[in-house]
Amino acid sequence: MRESYRQLEDRLPTGYDYVFTLKSKGGIPDFHELSTDMGKCLSRLDLIDGVSV
Repeated sequence: MRESYRQLEDRLPTGYDYVFTLKSKGGIPDFHELSTDMGKCLSRLDLIDGVSV
């Protein structure tokens, strides 16, 4: 999760605190899935453009 955030960090606006939690019944998702989901969430909030990581 830290690495996913680190890759998106330079695209995020400053002045905010970002808190991410993981809730998964099927175990821990792989890096690609986690990064994609994090990008989608931030995109829905209009904090980044697109969802590519």
